[in-house]
Amino acid sequence: DRRGIVIALAMLAWAAAVRGEAPRAGLLWGAVEAEEARGPLGQWEGERDLFEERVLVADGPEFSRAREEGRRLTLERAAKAALD
Repeated sequence: DRRGIVIALAMLAWAAAVRGEAPRAGLLWGAVEAEEARGPLGQWEGERDLFEERVLVADGPEFSRAREEGRRLTLERAAKAALD
C-alpha cells in the first residue's frame, strides 16, 4: 500500500541519516516528498514532522543533491532503490 511504502522509505531515510549516509537519506527523503506531492497519504501527515526532523540531521550538499534525484523517482523505483 502506498502509505506503507512511504513510511518504510521514511524509516530507511531516518536510519541512513543516523548512520551518516547523507546521500542515501536524501534520495529516500526526496522520494517521500515526491509521493506526498502526488496526493494525500492518510495519517502520514500526522507522522511526517517527526520523520523530517530526524532525517534532516543529514542535510548538507550531498543530501540536497540526492534529495533532488529522489524527487524524480516513481514510488516503485524508490522502493527498489531502498532495497539496494
